[in-house]
Amino acid sequence: MRKELVPEPGYPKLKRVDLKEFPIPCYAQVKYDGELTYLIKEEEG
Repeated sequence: MRKELVPEPGYPKLKRVDLKEFPIPCYAQVKYDGELTYLIKEEEG
């Protein structure tokens, strides 16, 4: 399965992040720079 970072609505462009540094469940919210919040989305299949 492929994981991708998806910005929440209303937030600016997505920052590139190495997912290996964030072994968290899909759809978990993670804060970067203490400000921006992104969603980890895991594709099915």
